[in-house]
Amino acid sequence: MNKISKNLLVLFLALLLGDCFGVYSVQAQDDKLILETSKECDIQYTGNNCVAELKLTNNVGEILDGTASLHIDYQGACSNNKLENFDGVGITAQFSINNVDWLNFSGWENGITTVSGFNINKDGTQPKLKIETVPNLCPG
Repeated sequence: MNKISKNLLVLFLALLLGDCFGVYSVQAQDDKLILETSKECDIQYTGNNCVAELKLTNNVGEILDGTASLHIDYQGACSNNKLENFDGVGITAQFSINNVDWLNFSGWENGITTVSGFNINKDGTQPKLKIETVPNLCPG
C-alpha cells in the first residue's frame, strides 16, 4: 500500500480570520478519498464558535490511519493588510472523526497545525471541525 493510501492528509483550506472566519473548502490528498463540506462553519464576530460538518468517503478498500491538517492565513489591520500565516493564538480548534473523541490542534507552524491518531473507516464517515475564538481576537 502506498504512503498516500496509508496516511490521509485532510487539508482545511480557505480559512480566514477577521470580521468573518469560516470553513468553506476542504480537500483530500488521495483521489480515492472524497471529502466534502456538508455544513459550513461561519464565525462573524470574535468570541463566537461553530462546528463544520464534513463528509469523508473512503474508496481505498481498507481502514486508513488518518492525519488532519488545518491551514489558516489572515489579512487585515493586524498584518498591515498583508496575507500572513496564523500563529494559533486566539482560537481553539478541534477535530473529531466520530463526534465523541475530540483531538486538539496545537503546535502551529507557518499557519499549519495537524492532529493524528484516528482511523478512517471503509465507506463513509462524518468528521467535524470545531472552532472557538476569543473575544479579543484581532480583526482581519
